[in-house]
Amino acid sequence: MDRCHWYVLQVLTGSEDDVSRDLARRGATVLTPREHVTVRKGGKWNSRVRLLLPGYVLIRASSPVSLYGMVHAVSGIIRVLGNRGRPSPLTPEEERYWTTGDWEISRVHREPDGSWDILDGPLLQLKDDQIVRVSPHQRRARVRMTVGGITITKDLAVEVV
Repeated sequence: MDRCHWYVLQVLTGSEDDVSRDLARRGATVLTPREHVTVRKGGKWNSRVRLLLPGYVLIRASSPVSLYGMVHAVSGIIRVLGNRGRPSPLTPEEERYWTTGDWEISRVHREPDGSWDILDGPLLQLKDDQIVRVSPHQRRARVRMTVGGITITKDLAVEVV
């Protein structure tokens, strides 16, 4: 039996949950990863949960053929990410960090030499060269990651301890 892989669907922004529900009704295993963030509103820091990849849905399939059968005629799907028009599954590294579920806030500590020590959370899964910078005032870490072969830059939530 073939191993199932995760693929990335580009969908209309704002329709991620609708597409996920439609695919789940068809029996597909889908993910819309979410992240926990802190946002400043009215002078106070508040916790929120938001989509980690707006405009994208992850779907698990055993092959591009079975993937096509699942996504065919589902409204809101733009395309399957891939190489030269062929669906490409996530790499093992991408699969490891995109399919872990909801992303909690990473806790970080500034060392006396000015470097950052990552204590826990999703930032632990990234290589040092993927972390572009940490902004303690904004409570964010800018990171560079790939999803379906596309490099993206994201701001992830951090808590400085």
